[in-house]
Amino acid sequence: MQTIRVLVADDAAETRVNVRRLLQLMGGFEIVGEVSDGRAALERTLQLEPDCVLMDVNMPVMGGIAAAAELSSRAPHVAVVMMSVVDDREVLREAAAAGARDYLIKPFNAEDLVRAIRRAVRGNVNGKSASTIAVHACPLDPKNAVRLTH
Repeated sequence: MQTIRVLVADDAAETRVNVRRLLQLMGGFEIVGEVSDGRAALERTLQLEPDCVLMDVNMPVMGGIAAAAELSSRAPHVAVVMMSVVDDREVLREAAAAGARDYLIKPFNAEDLVRAIRRAVRGNVNGKSASTIAVHACPLDPKNAVRLTH
């Protein structure tokens, strides 16, 4: 299996560290960078060209949804997985409209994180995203997962 290159964007240093540790533990992932705001996520993504950006919704300078929308037009080959403590359908719709491929509610476990990233990366075909976003409203309870189209 090919190593998936991931950029982690979250304003909470603890989240960035925990995500890095989880992905290193699971194997098959390379963390190519970590940033703390949406503008930096956009800039580093364009420089580093990761396979996936794991992006928090609420960040300073530029929010994750705005950054995802920019990436959708400027780097459509990069999969975006949004993560948030917010479990709100409107935020989900905004993320889907911005081009996010998956949405994880914090806290999430390693298996859900890995599945979301792999699914998002597989969903990008010929530099374009597939037409659905998977949402894990409560990663520890699979019956709460839903799929929306955008």
